[in-house]
Amino acid sequence: MAGCGGGGGSGGDGLGGGGAGTTWTARDSGTYWTAQNSGTGEHLKGVTCGNGTFVAVGKEGTILTSSDGVNWTAQKSGTSAWLKGVTYGNGLFVAVGGGGTIITSP
Repeated sequence: MAGCGGGGGSGGDGLGGGGAGTTWTARDSGTYWTAQNSGTGEHLKGVTCGNGTFVAVGKEGTILTSSDGVNWTAQKSGTSAWLKGVTYGNGLFVAVGGGGTIITSP
């Protein structure tokens, strides 16, 4: 998987989240997808990339980061809300979830 550029993927590669902590990486404009083990058992609902970092969010406040979309590191979110989406802009990652939860990266 190619690294994440300043605001998005590159070279037709892609990344997606799924059930039981599975992430999916794609090559060749989405023609070939490969399941990756993120190291968590929680469902992942949103994935984005920015400034060279992939971020996945999901159930129970799960936040994972990766520089390559394959090897993931768990981060502390400070919430137990189900995080349902994440985006990147103006130098910050912003995740949103249940109960009106909104959290940002430091």
